[in-house]
Amino acid sequence: MTDISDIVTLDVETRSTVDLRKTGPWPYSEHPNTDLWCVAWTVGEGELKTWRPGYPVPDEIGHLLESGYFFEFWNADFEIAIWINILSPRYGWPALPLDVVSDGMIRACMMGLPRSLEQAGHVMKVDMQKDEQGSRLMKQMAKPRRIEDDGTIVWWDDADRVDRLTEYCRQDVRSQRALSRVLRPLPAAERASYLRTLRANVRGIRVDTGFVDRAVELLDYQAAAYRQQISELTNYAVTAPTQVAEIKSWLADHGVELETLDKNHVADLIEEGKVPESVQPVIDIRAQGGKSSVSKFPAFQRRANSDGRIRGEFIHHGASKTGRFSGSGVQCVTGEHEVLTPEGWKRIDSVVGGARIMQWSSDGSLSWVDAPVNCYGPAGELAEVSGTIIRGRFTPDHRMPVSTGAGLSDTCPGALGRLKRKDGLVINGTADQPGLGLTDTQLRILVAFQADGGWQKKAAKWRFTKQRKIERLSQLLDRAGITYKTTIQSAGVTAFRIDTAEVPHWLCKRFDSWVLGTSGRQAGIMLEELPYWDGWRHAKNGAISLSSPDRDQIEWMATIASLAGYTATVGYYRAKKGGHWRIYVRSSRTTSVTGSSIRRYASNEPVYCPTTPGGYWLCRYDNRIFVTGNCHNLPSRGGLGWQEADEVRETVMNHPPAEAAEEIDLLHAQVPTALSSCLRGVITASEGYKLYCADYSNIEGRFAAWLAGEDWKLKAFREFDAGTGEDLYKVAASGILGITPGEVDKKMRNALGKVSELSLQFQGGVGAFLSMAKTYRVEIADYWDVIQQSVEPSVVERTLEAWESRGKHSDTEYRTWVAAEAVKLAWRDRHPNIVQAWYECENAMVEALRTPGTAHYACGGKMAFQARRISGVPFLLQRLPSGRLLYLAYPWLEHKKTPWGTTKPQVNYFGVESQSRKWKQFTTYGGDTFQSGVQGGACDIMRHGWANLEDTGGYSVLLNVHDELAGEHTDGDIAEFERLMCSLPDWAEGLPVTAEGYVADRYRKDD
Repeated sequence: MTDISDIVTLDVETRSTVDLRKTGPWPYSEHPNTDLWCVAWTVGEGELKTWRPGYPVPDEIGHLLESGYFFEFWNADFEIAIWINILSPRYGWPALPLDVVSDGMIRACMMGLPRSLEQAGHVMKVDMQKDEQGSRLMKQMAKPRRIEDDGTIVWWDDADRVDRLTEYCRQDVRSQRALSRVLRPLPAAERASYLRTLRANVRGIRVDTGFVDRAVELLDYQAAAYRQQISELTNYAVTAPTQVAEIKSWLADHGVELETLDKNHVADLIEEGKVPESVQPVIDIRAQGGKSSVSKFPAFQRRANSDGRIRGEFIHHGASKTGRFSGSGVQCVTGEHEVLTPEGWKRIDSVVGGARIMQWSSDGSLSWVDAPVNCYGPAGELAEVSGTIIRGRFTPDHRMPVSTGAGLSDTCPGALGRLKRKDGLVINGTADQPGLGLTDTQLRILVAFQADGGWQKKAAKWRFTKQRKIERLSQLLDRAGITYKTTIQSAGVTAFRIDTAEVPHWLCKRFDSWVLGTSGRQAGIMLEELPYWDGWRHAKNGAISLSSPDRDQIEWMATIASLAGYTATVGYYRAKKGGHWRIYVRSSRTTSVTGSSIRRYASNEPVYCPTTPGGYWLCRYDNRIFVTGNCHNLPSRGGLGWQEADEVRETVMNHPPAEAAEEIDLLHAQVPTALSSCLRGVITASEGYKLYCADYSNIEGRFAAWLAGEDWKLKAFREFDAGTGEDLYKVAASGILGITPGEVDKKMRNALGKVSELSLQFQGGVGAFLSMAKTYRVEIADYWDVIQQSVEPSVVERTLEAWESRGKHSDTEYRTWVAAEAVKLAWRDRHPNIVQAWYECENAMVEALRTPGTAHYACGGKMAFQARRISGVPFLLQRLPSGRLLYLAYPWLEHKKTPWGTTKPQVNYFGVESQSRKWKQFTTYGGDTFQSGVQGGACDIMRHGWANLEDTGGYSVLLNVHDELAGEHTDGDIAEFERLMCSLPDWAEGLPVTAEGYVADRYRKDD
């Protein structure tokens, strides 16, 4: 248990006319109508005390502050804003020194626990007394009862309600204190880093609010212009750029059949001369009119304080698995929502930083993309949607695609009640991928085996009494050419058996992540097969149902349905002989929200969202799968250079919207593209200061080589930094091809160097490589001839063997697959120590779980793993080179069958499920854990650099974006700024680190 005798646990309840979800806590707290209902606190294990407006300032608070007690809040940003803007100036409370602030939520995040107070308490087995009535009262009293015609605000201020709300606040303090007892305190280095983040959040970032306001006016003007232009160009067949179906239909009428309006796909067709010039203006308006990055301008408007600064933008330990920072501001969904990854569904708060997820495109297709995933918040306000098909907790203005009579458009949870009955939210798509290398009959046999089959000493078997099943299985096995035996057993049972030698390699008992490789058509075939076995088809509407006690298999079937363009509802049903799970599948791409309830309430929870190129992603909440939208928070790095962006800014400021639009379009680019390029410049230095910005050069690649001891690569980095070596992507490509870096041309550099470095470093295979190649528009099949002529003969030999055993079953074209496999093998041959590090990490994790309390080492002792209990809860701890710990809760080992027919121990751990608050299994492996070590270690380097900048250089750090730091100073020096960022701690000796930056008045993309 943690000693909390020196901790003051404190909570507040407030009221306001301001919409907290739109502004965040800082503008909310400075509004004159925002006020306090009460404050509750306790010192250590002492009695609870309360204060209300009108009471004398409690002398105890000043004494506690002077005595050095810690003041702990849960998600402290809100309470700090209230204290600074209301408690001190309005009621005379003593100032709150930031160095006494403690945040229980950050302590929970450090331990890999949920950010929600209730969820974290559940994980740590703390009795959290719920007060549903108090919660409803708090939400009611947070807003006015009514506002009179003369502007008089009437609050819910009767004595009984105020007393009840005060008791609710006191109960929150009890819950926070109970959890504080079992959470680990922040180590000294972690606390120092947290305080730097806190000071940066309170200091804020100066924003050019004048330009933001003018940019919003220009965007409104341009949106109206696009609607008018596309209407006239299409003779009113299309009236808005968001009407994707109508645009595709109009294009088809003009001889252009497009499966998707994806910008890269369309750009390729235009380049190939397959799109007539006559229709390109419509395509261009669609691309510009749907540009989402410019939505950041209204976000800047909402979150700016009266002094023109945005505060509370960074979340310490935002990525729970590695401890990296994340941003705040524009909001999305709560952390228990799930994204679909190639490994299966994962909680979105478990993949902060980035993940490969399933994207939905406006043409209805589903495809895999690599997307950054960010944590934002606090939310301010949430809208909880509860319906039969869609459930979730969103910010009220979160984007959701809706199909209306006018085509596809966007709505938000706050506006769902205004949708017409015939309008429907989009809930699925069709998987746009080649699919598994299986025939339709083989897929049907897999469904039959999952439903009724089993293993008997590595032989496959079925046992039936129903004649329809006997006949159906005989038909399928005969059609597939599989040798089998049947025997008639007692009680009229017919047994089918496929001997071990005849069992096809693709036959497996359980649905698992392999189903995610199915095409939309293949997924549909699997659904069609269900009624022949355990499923049944409803006569009235053709829907398919299936029941099973195996929840996991039901959930996988729901995922299959979503990939096929079907709607699936999963529920649990109790029966006398035990409960079972049931799936109900119907053919529908949208759902009505009629009958759904939408409840809005105040919340300080963080929220999360990925940013996919197509603007939408497949989401799961409480076993409901649906499509939802991006939030697009970070400034874009694309578009115009910063010098030209400055010219655009001047045009916006000096001309009315119509003239500015014309000039920008003529001299620079179309308005949305041009304004996107100006987003970084919205952030400016304070009066009398300059901005100093620099980013680390390939910090993860350098750290991976250092951590694994890949000496040749470290040497190459040092030579490059000294100006005597080649570009590292050329070095990587030359290592694969067995040639000198000087012989690597630009195409080889990108295709074989950059793509391989980005995709293979953390145990990625062919799939990861091809995904990254697609991102960089690299056709690796074009390089197969040069690859097989240049790599070692053994690489070609192993590649061809792998094709025979695995590749030919992948449904990937031969030249593409073998080229990617050869690059993978050559990369791994060139990086033996990194490959060894993967296996050392995995072995150390496994041994740690087998021998709790004992440390097991990897990477030459730079990392260690240990399983131990903390406050009675089991954790797997990963010690980074810095000494900082990463936490995985409730870990255990499970033996899993590999694609090669062997079994191996798999490391599992638990994260919180969706609305039920139950745990759900996640898995990790050597490459994934090595990645956590690399990203966590790179974060530690940045934390140390941040400390150097502030403590030694006197810079005030304002921004932390990816691998970049930005600070301001009245008289700094960029060379000093870069040197301080790269001054390393003792534990990182030998790590080659460089940073390059600029000094300016505005934040920008450094060319």
